Amino acid sequence: DFNIASHVGRSNLLQRRLLDQKRNESGMRSSSETNFANDVVVHVEKDYLINALLTTNDRDHMGHKFMLTQHIVEREAQDGSSIVYWKFQKDKKNFDALVQLRVLSEQEEEIRHQAHSFKGTAILEMNSVDESDLTADLDLILEQANSNRAFTTRLVLDVGLISIRPLSFGQSLLAMSANVYFEGSSAAHAPGPVFDNISKYIAERFSDEIGVDEKKRQAFLANEVPSAPALTRSEKDLIDRSLLYEAELAHAPRVAGSVADNVEKFLFWDNKTGSYWGKTVAKVDCNYLQLFVKLWVVNTHERAKEFKRDNGNLPRYAFENIDGTRSLQYATSVKFPGTFQNRLFDSWITWDLREVDGRRQALIAMAPMSEYKGTRKRIPDSEKLIEATSKAIWIISEVTENTCLWRRCQQVDLKTGVLPKKVLGYLATNQLDWTNEIQEFFSRNGKKVDGEVQKQLVENIIRNRGKPIPEDQKPLWLRCNSLKGTNESEWDPLKPGPKNPDVKMWIKFPKVAQGRRKSIVKDAKKKSGQERVATGKAIGYVDCTAEKLCAWMMDYNSNERVRVNKALGHPARLCWEYKERGLDDICCATIKKMPFPLHNREFVARQFYHHAEDGTISVCVEGISDVIDYGKKMRIVRAFTRSLFQMKNVPSKGKSDRCEVTLLQYLDAGGNLPIWLINQSVPKALGTIQEAINELRQDEKVDKEELRAISKHLRTEGLKQVYSPEELALIGRVKARFGNLSEHSDGYTYKRLDSPDPFVKMMTWMDNSSESNDAIIGRATGVIDATLEDVAAFEMARMSRDRLREHRDFGGLERSEKHLNDHTTIFYSSLDLKTPTVKEREFLNKIVWKYEDEDTLIVCFESYEDPEEYPVKYLRANSTAKIVYKRLPELDNIPQTSMIYTVQVDMKGLIPKFIFNTRAVTFLSFVSNVRKLFSKSLRVDARWRNKYITTFQLAKVGGDGAKDALNLFDNMFNKTAASQRPRTSFPLANNWVRLDKASGRGWGTTTINVNATVEEVAAFIWDFASRSNYGISKDLSREVNSKNAAEGGDCLKQCVKRRIELRNVKKHNKLLAKERVFCNTMTLYTPDDESIIILLKPLFSDSPGSSFMANTNRALAGQMTVAYKLVRRGLKKTKLQVALELNFNARMSVIHKVPHYLVKSTVEKQLNDVAEISIYFQRLMPLSDYGLAEGEALGYDLMWNTGSSKKRVRRIRIVAKESLALRELIEGEDGYPWFPLLLETATKGKLALNYSVHTKLECIVDAEAILLGKNLVPALKARKTAESGVNQWKDSNRPVMQLLDKHKWLEATFVVVSRSIVKAATWGVIWRVGVGAVFSVADLATDAYLAYDYYVSGEEFYVFFLYTITCIATTMVIQAAIVTMQNRKYGLRRTLWELLFVVVGMKAPWDAYKVASGKEKDPEMLMDPMMELTANKCAELFGESIPGAIVQISAILAKGPRNAHWMALLSLFVSAVTSGFTATQISYDFDTDPYNRSIKPGFYGYVPDVAAKRTSLFITMIGLSATVLLMKTTAVVLFFTVEPYFLALYLGIDMFIFLLVKIYRDDFIYWLPIEGFKKYPIALLMRVLIKVVTDFTGVVQFRHPNEVGGLYWTFSYVLNMTSLLYSIYLYNNSSETVDAGILWTLGISLVSSSVILFSIFLLTIQKKYVATFFSVQTGPQSTVEQFMTAPTDAIRAGGIFRLSYHHWAKIENGVALWVRSNWDDWNENRPAWFTDEMRALIPADMVPTDADRRRILSLHEMKDAGEDMRRQLSMGRRNSGVGMLERFGFISSSGRTSVAPAPELPAFRGGGTRGSTRGSTRGTTRFKIAEALLGLTSGRGGLSISFGGRARGGDDDDDDNFSDDHSSHRWGDDAIQSMRSSLGH
Repeated sequence: DFNIASHVGRSNLLQRRLLDQKRNESGMRSSSETNFANDVVVHVEKDYLINALLTTNDRDHMGHKFMLTQHIVEREAQDGSSIVYWKFQKDKKNFDALVQLRVLSEQEEEIRHQAHSFKGTAILEMNSVDESDLTADLDLILEQANSNRAFTTRLVLDVGLISIRPLSFGQSLLAMSANVYFEGSSAAHAPGPVFDNISKYIAERFSDEIGVDEKKRQAFLANEVPSAPALTRSEKDLIDRSLLYEAELAHAPRVAGSVADNVEKFLFWDNKTGSYWGKTVAKVDCNYLQLFVKLWVVNTHERAKEFKRDNGNLPRYAFENIDGTRSLQYATSVKFPGTFQNRLFDSWITWDLREVDGRRQALIAMAPMSEYKGTRKRIPDSEKLIEATSKAIWIISEVTENTCLWRRCQQVDLKTGVLPKKVLGYLATNQLDWTNEIQEFFSRNGKKVDGEVQKQLVENIIRNRGKPIPEDQKPLWLRCNSLKGTNESEWDPLKPGPKNPDVKMWIKFPKVAQGRRKSIVKDAKKKSGQERVATGKAIGYVDCTAEKLCAWMMDYNSNERVRVNKALGHPARLCWEYKERGLDDICCATIKKMPFPLHNREFVARQFYHHAEDGTISVCVEGISDVIDYGKKMRIVRAFTRSLFQMKNVPSKGKSDRCEVTLLQYLDAGGNLPIWLINQSVPKALGTIQEAINELRQDEKVDKEELRAISKHLRTEGLKQVYSPEELALIGRVKARFGNLSEHSDGYTYKRLDSPDPFVKMMTWMDNSSESNDAIIGRATGVIDATLEDVAAFEMARMSRDRLREHRDFGGLERSEKHLNDHTTIFYSSLDLKTPTVKEREFLNKIVWKYEDEDTLIVCFESYEDPEEYPVKYLRANSTAKIVYKRLPELDNIPQTSMIYTVQVDMKGLIPKFIFNTRAVTFLSFVSNVRKLFSKSLRVDARWRNKYITTFQLAKVGGDGAKDALNLFDNMFNKTAASQRPRTSFPLANNWVRLDKASGRGWGTTTINVNATVEEVAAFIWDFASRSNYGISKDLSREVNSKNAAEGGDCLKQCVKRRIELRNVKKHNKLLAKERVFCNTMTLYTPDDESIIILLKPLFSDSPGSSFMANTNRALAGQMTVAYKLVRRGLKKTKLQVALELNFNARMSVIHKVPHYLVKSTVEKQLNDVAEISIYFQRLMPLSDYGLAEGEALGYDLMWNTGSSKKRVRRIRIVAKESLALRELIEGEDGYPWFPLLLETATKGKLALNYSVHTKLECIVDAEAILLGKNLVPALKARKTAESGVNQWKDSNRPVMQLLDKHKWLEATFVVVSRSIVKAATWGVIWRVGVGAVFSVADLATDAYLAYDYYVSGEEFYVFFLYTITCIATTMVIQAAIVTMQNRKYGLRRTLWELLFVVVGMKAPWDAYKVASGKEKDPEMLMDPMMELTANKCAELFGESIPGAIVQISAILAKGPRNAHWMALLSLFVSAVTSGFTATQISYDFDTDPYNRSIKPGFYGYVPDVAAKRTSLFITMIGLSATVLLMKTTAVVLFFTVEPYFLALYLGIDMFIFLLVKIYRDDFIYWLPIEGFKKYPIALLMRVLIKVVTDFTGVVQFRHPNEVGGLYWTFSYVLNMTSLLYSIYLYNNSSETVDAGILWTLGISLVSSSVILFSIFLLTIQKKYVATFFSVQTGPQSTVEQFMTAPTDAIRAGGIFRLSYHHWAKIENGVALWVRSNWDDWNENRPAWFTDEMRALIPADMVPTDADRRRILSLHEMKDAGEDMRRQLSMGRRNSGVGMLERFGFISSSGRTSVAPAPELPAFRGGGTRGSTRGSTRGTTRFKIAEALLGLTSGRGGLSISFGGRARGGDDDDDDNFSDDHSSHRWGDDAIQSMRSSLGH
């Protein structure tokens, strides 16, 4: 800013004066030692900045985004001072400062004497602070502020001052000075520069350049424009002269390719000056004055930054109001590339505001400064530049209040004769793009802008009513009106087609000679086609006024219509004013895209309107002959059209607007198209009316008006209706037909249906009489939250827009009604059943409604026949129905209405009635739809909750009962030992289930956080029979007795009863009663102010309140005990813990006993209902309360239990409707109505190409939202994890970035959604498994052919035939074994079906199909489809590919390479590629697994993120593995051919060295968790197998430290190349059967190709992973490293206990202390990984508590004893664990438990006794871990993930477990640093 520099010196002077005075008073150091920080401009006002420095705490703000963070340690309100802690960095070094800040008052002596010349300046005093003097808990505060204080240098500010001086535009000038030095020893930096950074960081923190720029513009508009000097003569001349430029450019040619641009661009070459003139015309979505100040005010941060970015440090100056005028001297430079000299534009610019033809305009004129006759400022360094010139006129015309038209004409003369004309044209074209940037800057939502423009047009149309038609419009008006004709009989009806459902159409053919209408095509060949083209007519009704529809039509280039035009692929759409008449008279040009091979059609027409006195508005359109410049030549055909639109307002129901529009159109498409083809396209040409209907429809508003009118009529006229005898008879017949049906009606079979709505009961009756052939009678009953009239009105509005749309979606064809009187209607409906060979059905009913009394209304439906008016079109079905509405008492001021819907439908025809009887729920769902439409459940439940909250607050129940309740809860919560985590759990809920199969009992616990207060959650649970609880539980019924009755003063009590239905009952359990009843006593306790306990105990016959069980069938009564514990966790945060015990079989006979799988599913269902409580309150949260945690929870809500894409879409629509935050986001004032479309498209997970969207967020429409949703999938596919995929999606799509920046919580939502998409997706797998299947089949086919070839080639090759057949048979045998094990529990039939694919050699394609189709793992299978595919591929690798390659190379050598058959070479190539593909697939899938990358990022992640690079790397790896196979197999064959001893020596020495290295480095034991002696043979077997596979295929995954190791993998690769060359050398020296040149050529080619491919591989992967190919890290070292660096306990536990003990023996003491220090937290929070299986892996002597230790020992015993022991344990027989307990010394011979004290650091495994101990505090435990690890091991280590298994924690199906924050415990920087130092880091 040019005005700021003058303040800088004055601020330093002020500070020097004040500091000198303070030093003189206190005798401190001289002023020369003072450090003065550079003055900075802060973009906030003075008072705001002072308040921020004294009060802002960055823990509550987003300070982590800035270099300086601030924390308030203490705040003294008396003197306004604060003790502030600052933390910042310089050159990656950490510094902090602890100072006291105090504002000096104006009354203080130094200010009164020294600051009189600095009025308005605020002074803050800085003083150093001694930490020992503070009263606050400084350690805690600073620990939160800076967790790395040990590496931070303290900067001491001895005495200092901060001066803050106000500047213009809301800015402040900040100056700081102080004596500074470092505390303690000297640092690497001088203190002065470090101190200087503080002020810079404060300025950065409050940087708001955009806001300052906007303030400058507003100040100019408000202050300088009204008081601007009058235009001088020279300024007027400049403007008038510049206005002529537009006329001169009127015929400038259009820029090529700009016809479809939002900005019209033209270029004109001026031969006189040798330069280009440019012109642009653009609509800008802002007020014309906004655009004017944007262009005029050049002294802004935005302009300065843009200039510096493009031109560096070249001169740029702006001198305002030169010579006291309003003109501006603006000098700006342009940087030229290369040797070209830079240019300087020194321009004279002025402005003016005018009104022309009723339009306000702003003008900006520009000319070279040389034309200015006054004072000209000198530009520094201008002599180094060439002065160029520019002339311009910018005309900004007001269109509406918030839109304007900008016409820009400008010439640029670069003063160069060197550049060619084309180059200058290219540069000029680029300069025109600046208009696009300005237009984009102001762009707003297109529909809102269109509404503003059309609103202005409506005002003009109303003003022009009754005005005469101008003379030049009359001829066109008459020609258009001639389309009406004189005889209506000339019009023939025309079928509109499916795209025009709301329009009626007719067609009129031209008059021809009598009897010759059929020869119209033949006549068209002889005569002009124009006179033979038919005229079309269409009539429709639009939901708006005639004036609004006319405005929509005259706004030809509206944003929405242009967007649709582009979406349809039409090349051009232009519009311009006719003779400057505005939008009242326009010309338009359009090019319509035609299908191949037709040429595109061009329409150029003039369009105007006339508003007649009677209100009729006519829009006339006729083609004109103007030639249009489209910027390039196009192969188009000029078409001709003449149209007349006539529109007039018509009355409508209610207050909604409606108009009738008639379109008469004559259209000749031109060219050589047949006339009949043109006439067939008439319906499409008349589709403009349907387009207007769709664009302007107000369905919701119209339907509401209709419902309001019907409801009003019922209230006022309902009881006044007079009925004829026929109508009364109809009502009587319908009543008699249905009679008094009940559950016990004689002659009927009653059945209760499973209603999808828990608040609507559904049932059916079947007539039992033998002669009856009637369909069943269905009935649905429910209570509606609305008045009787409103509910009835909804049913009576059968022709509403919404009902018509539902009818069409359901397959409806036609629907109409005829009102005979106010209460009787004839209703017709037809339906397409969408079933082949089944005819369409139609229904014709007579409907009569009647009030039985004031509170009862009945509506009767009966089949009706009227052959004359309603002839039969389809197969007519019969239906009879009765609806009874009964008014009920209000509920909390909400009207209630009972609705009973009874219906009987006979579809006729040959369709069996039982088919439609099974669909009764569909017919009866009408009641449920009505209930949901009027539901006010949230309002009702909220009122009851508030009442209960008041009761809780008044009761304050506690005492001994509360303590007993708390103990009971703790006992129940701990009963889930030996439990498992259900897979159907809500991700944020910590669910555990335990089952006793023998007794039929089940236990479950869950923990979840709820976004509500403790009282609100308790009230929700206490309101047992609330609608919300009904909706969540879907119980058959719920009853409550004695609500809120106090018992003994220490609790609240009520009796509750619920009936549930057992779901998922298997077919063979037909005798099992599905219904179960639970009666409970519900009590509530409040142990303290922060918690509430709610207990549900079974109600027995001798219990108080047992009368509640009177009507309960005890044979079906179960027992359920539930305990709720609610703990406050902050404002509107509650931790909800639930424990339940379920016993179905307590009193039941054998026939009613519930199987164990139903017990388990019921327990899981009850736990998931608890999660629904959290979801319920989550959906009630407003948008303003959302944070990252809430965003994550919303994501899980959107994706929970949504396996298929259809379920995801359905769930998204439900959540979008019920979530308050999403409704605000979608429907708010600045909402995004397209957001559900984006979500639905994204969650479908369909792979698509990425098309980045750069539209502004507020301008997004539905089509772009769909594109944004599609773009998420390729972003996820291209990145490593869901988080990085969302980041890429955000970076590549501008509206997504703006949306996520504005609502930061949405990023967490999309991350969760993306994880679900990725987890269910098979994008990368589909093509890989498909290609792999093709290779496998090709390999098998070529091997089979070669086997046949060997067989017929004679005895010499018979051995190769046997070898080949053996390879194929071996592969099939292994695959058959895999299939048999995989399907062992599914019977012989399924096993034989799978074996069939093995026998015919199609196993690979079959497996690929199962993977690609997304087939999930069956519960009884060993492997999922992907693992089964991998196993079978490995079988091919071991059994066929590797040995087959050896056989084929041997056969080729036997025949001679020159004599080898081409099929033999092809078979060898296919075998090599197949092996390479399998090896690559293994490595690729392991590396791209998000879990692997998260736990070991130093090893996994070499596959790049870019999709193209990934594909290239995959192909390279295939080639690399194939060459390794060919090199190894060729060397093996050659060595064996020379001398078998050489081969044995070659393979044996290699294997011996490998095993010797493993043994020497203590890395021989394999990573599998196998103990005892058997670990040695298994280790030998696995090491040999992995080594052989690596040598033959080069699997990159096996460079893992747990397998071969990085350096040895590279050594083996190099050895393969050298051994190949050496084997060729030996073979050539020992045999002359093969030409040496061929072998050497083959060897060198393979080696060269392999080296090239490996080099490409290393260049393609991420560079940091190259080191993994040369790593010497061992498996144990990797395990140790992983344990120390793991981010979560889940990874740490999986990396220890799932691996061999040998891998972590050296850190056993540290592992034991880690387990002990976290055991209580694990037990309390139950993280997802802490399963029964994981607990069984933990050594019992590491467990700190006796009970848990005994439980772990029991698990160990259960594991050793096998399945029998498991069954005994589940039955409660724990005596079998006594032997194990005695062996470990925990149980004495007398049976009593005794635990010996354990030493603090026991010597595990090395002798001594195992025991347990726990440090007194968490901090001491951390250092014990460090002590346990120090000195016990050396080298490096980490968790192993290798081929053969995953060392994971928790459920393998839950990929998100590793990121649980609550399962991660950090140990402290000092302890970790010590351990790293000890381990060689």
